[in-house]
Amino acid sequence: MNKKINKILELYEGKKDVNINAKIIDISEVREIKDRYDSKKKSAVATVVLNDGSGECEVGVWNEQINSVKMNDNVLIRNAYCKGSYENRLKLTLGKYGSLVVVND
Repeated sequence: MNKKINKILELYEGKKDVNINAKIIDISEVREIKDRYDSKKKSAVATVVLNDGSGECEVGVWNEQINSVKMNDNVLIRNAYCKGSYENRLKLTLGKYGSLVVVND
């Protein structure tokens, strides 16, 4: 089943079932975060900035997924949700059911 592809401009805090095609225009340095349930366990996270021509948003990529993306990659995000905004830029969260796939031609 094909789901509607959203434009970043159409997104708002609290929106669910977000699907976008966008280009990676920035990737932050990788940070290490302690697990909130197990303080001995750590995870790596980087923030990716996406642009689809209508606007920009951010999404966090975790652990092994960090090495699968690079600057200027085109990505397809499915089933994400808008958690909030930071510095006037919406933050998408993939959560348990979301995905990010590189779709370079």
